[in-house]
Amino acid sequence: MQSDSLFPAAAAAPAPSSAIPSDRNLERFRLLVEKSRDIVAEVALDGTITYGSPNVEAVLGYAPEELLHTSLFDLVHPEDLAEVRQLFLASAGWATCRGRHKDNSWRWIETSCRGFTGPDGQARKVMIARDITERKAAEADRQRLEIQLIQAQKRTLLGTLTGGIAHDFNNVLTAICANAQLAGLEAGPDSAVQLHLDQILLAAQRAEGMVRRLLAFSRGQAPERRPVPLGPIVLEVIDLLRPVLPTGVRLEANLQDEGGLALADASQVHQALMNLCINAAQAMPKGTGQIDISIVRFRMVEGFCPAHAGLGAGPYLRLTVSDTGVGMDAGTVNRIFEPYFTSKPPEVGTGLGLTVVHQVMKDHGGAVLVSSAPGQGSVFDLFFPRYEPGSR
Repeated sequence: MQSDSLFPAAAAAPAPSSAIPSDRNLERFRLLVEKSRDIVAEVALDGTITYGSPNVEAVLGYAPEELLHTSLFDLVHPEDLAEVRQLFLASAGWATCRGRHKDNSWRWIETSCRGFTGPDGQARKVMIARDITERKAAEADRQRLEIQLIQAQKRTLLGTLTGGIAHDFNNVLTAICANAQLAGLEAGPDSAVQLHLDQILLAAQRAEGMVRRLLAFSRGQAPERRPVPLGPIVLEVIDLLRPVLPTGVRLEANLQDEGGLALADASQVHQALMNLCINAAQAMPKGTGQIDISIVRFRMVEGFCPAHAGLGAGPYLRLTVSDTGVGMDAGTVNRIFEPYFTSKPPEVGTGLGLTVVHQVMKDHGGAVLVSSAPGQGSVFDLFFPRYEPGSR
């Protein structure tokens, strides 16, 4: 790519009155530009490229002559175009943007821009650009590691707090169970009160299971996974929640295909499902809506796994909880599993429910995937390894 304005050929340059011949000046200038690791470009005010240094091919894959008389703006990522155009309006400045490679990939470019007037009296821009793609990738890796470290520290703190709370809560549950049993002796087995006492004992026993889970979580213990059917756990959760959910919230289960047995800890599945259903109910506008729970067999195949949270190939049970609530935007979805993060008011949410769900699935060698959009509700898919005799 050549231009007779900013980068004239050495043979075409007029001889100056300098002590150093003009061809030596031009040759030195040409070598500096061509040997630089940066791209040097001359651009008209409308974005037309009138010169590009040879190393544009090493960065963006285009030979310099391919870009001659094309528009610079066609090479800029649409999301960065406004910033680059604003840079053009200024007399000088810096910008970071993505430039389109010849193979249609994007490279991060850091560029400076300064205006000048060419020998022909026309105003132009000279741009000096550097490929910073590797630096951007390193920064992204560092940020990812920092986030992981912060989350690990939060989980450590959560484990410490959980251990202390679980011990105290266990003492309270012991008193509840003992008094419910004593009340049952006075009420008699055929008393109507006994039905309510049985529900109290059942709930307390489930709470004791949660305490054991919390203590295991605080100690970093792995769950005891056994072949268990998920259907009865779903029905039990529904029986427990229906009386306490708002009357306008419908909670239904589709268990036509229960899918067999999952390798799981029943108390942890119960805990995760309770958290998801309560979250779904709290997301209902004006206390009305629908929550659906279903179980299906699912087989992960090679090549499909990377898109599903690192799940390995093999048989799974997919437990799905979907709701017709307010939904979540992408920014919220990206953070919902962080400890203490919540979009709810302080008196409603603690930011721990979904953290527990995420940890339960991680401990089971499974995964939880979320699909949601504002005004379109949310879908949580829990993938539990499926038990197949002789396969595991």
